Parts: sequence; C-alpha cells; structure tokens
Amino acid sequence: MAEDSIHLLRYSKPDLHIDAAMLAQSGNIGWTAPSGYYWGNTIVPPSLITINGALVSNKRMGFGYTNGAGYTNRELIFDADLVIQPPPMFPAGESYAIDLWDEIE
Repeated sequence: MAEDSIHLLRYSKPDLHIDAAMLAQSGNIGWTAPSGYYWGNTIVPPSLITINGALVSNKRMGFGYTNGAGYTNRELIFDADLVIQPPPMFPAGESYAIDLWDEIE
C-alpha cells in the first residue's frame, strides 16, 4: 500500500514474478522514468512480468511502453482469495469503507 505510487525497478530479472495485492492511493503502479531520464534501449530487455494478486491505482498501470521499453509480455492474474480474505484496508466486493485512516507525518 502506497500513499502515492508503486514503482518497480527498471533493471529487474528478465522474467519477474510478483505475488502481491498492491494499492497506490494517489499515483500509479509500474515503471516511471526519473525526470530527464530516457528509457531507451536496455542491455537485456525484460521479457515477462507476472503479477498474481490485485492492482488498485488512482492512475494508470504500466509495465511496458510503445517504444519497446519495458516488459514484452504481461500476465496479470487476479487472486480470487483476496475477495474472501483481503489485506487490511484493501477494497474488496461491491462496495467498501475504510474504518480508520491516519496520516503519518
């Protein structure tokens, strides 16, 4: 769970597998280039990302881009067990409510 975005490392394994329920409150989930940085060609282009779980974000989800940077293949598998036993404060079902939200400074 992130207040803003959840970012993955650019140089990860060629075949990356993630088991997680991810929630980005006000941002996105995926790759984001640092300011002034060009994704360009990678030495070993990543080929497959598999996410088994759930993704919730305020903005887009992105693991690949039209210029060829990023994962060539993406497998997003919803874990149905998250409907029955979701992590604390994770939205599930037709509607949800947050019992308590404290901002930590």
